[in-house]
Amino acid sequence: MGRENKPIKSTDRTDIEGEITLNKFGIHLANGPQDIDRVASLGCDCYTVLHGERRYLKRLRELRPDAIINLRQYDPDIMSKDPATLADHMYGPDESFDDEAGYMRRLHEEGITDHVMPGNELNLAIEGGGWTRADYERINRWVLAWVARCRELAPWAIIHFPAFASGHSEDQADFPDDPFVGFEICREAAEACDVIDHHDYWEGWGQLSGEHWEWYAFRFQKVHTMFPDKPIFISECSSTPNDPGQLIWYFEALYGYDYVIGATPFLWDSPDPRHWAGRIVGMPVEQAIKNANKPDVPLPDIIVVPPEEPEEEEEEEPVAQYEFTGGFKDKAIALGPDIVGEPLEKEKYYDAPDGHRMGSQWTTKGRMEWVKEFNNVEFFAGVRPLA
Repeated sequence: MGRENKPIKSTDRTDIEGEITLNKFGIHLANGPQDIDRVASLGCDCYTVLHGERRYLKRLRELRPDAIINLRQYDPDIMSKDPATLADHMYGPDESFDDEAGYMRRLHEEGITDHVMPGNELNLAIEGGGWTRADYERINRWVLAWVARCRELAPWAIIHFPAFASGHSEDQADFPDDPFVGFEICREAAEACDVIDHHDYWEGWGQLSGEHWEWYAFRFQKVHTMFPDKPIFISECSSTPNDPGQLIWYFEALYGYDYVIGATPFLWDSPDPRHWAGRIVGMPVEQAIKNANKPDVPLPDIIVVPPEEPEEEEEEEPVAQYEFTGGFKDKAIALGPDIVGEPLEKEKYYDAPDGHRMGSQWTTKGRMEWVKEFNNVEFFAGVRPLA
């Protein structure tokens, strides 16, 4: 018996029925301390957060009750971990591991989020992967194994395929001598997920709305052509530098793509100076997002892929361990299997108390008997005694 995909018309709580409407504006939460009330005051409905910052999510859910909260299990060396063990750690019972264990199960039970993504830009060496053919093959195997275990433990999980870094043979063949496409190599893993995440960065209007737009700000379209039935979540995006006018224009343009759930610009704040170019808090872009008109639109159907059900195997007819030989075989052929059945044992020979040399063999429907003096085989219907 195969799988049946079930459309979920909700954000994180799959028991809500009816059409959900959300705006496409979002924020990638800080990689460190943050004022979550200030974040929520911008009025966005889409968020990405690293699993290490999940302590802010209960309050965020209170302030934005219908928002998409996409949790990224972040570890720059994630693919060195056994995928099934990692899934056990995220969804297993608390007592199985350390104090952190089972956190995704708890987030589900508390109604905070079911959206989850393993890793980040796995086609980069600094994220534990790479972008050769062998790297993409390894990514496909690893994500597939992780998803399979998650489906067993948490069939409610809404799993995002982790975004790739753009320009690394993920959506086009860059090597003439070996023309592979990373997403095609990872097709099985991507199809096993419910949402595909994408990262879209640009520098200046030329890469946003000019001649290069499809290779930068709107590169997600190339993935959509490969996976037209999967909704896309832009878990990272930004202009360089972070230009308020460009970012608001981008958000507004996303309303033209009904398969895009929303976007979460990278990022609210970070203690790492390398990320300050895209910082939102305290910058003009913060007020621009807060003041922007954010129309609600229907949430794209998120088709949650259920666990694979084992195929029903037809029961094979038992192979006979014994066979009829000699006169017993002749008798069995003469009477037919409907009367005689199948042998339950090897034939046995013995001396009866009256001195006759005899042979016998129990079958599924009775007993064969042979008497040497008469050299005759008879069949007696009945049931073999238990002892």
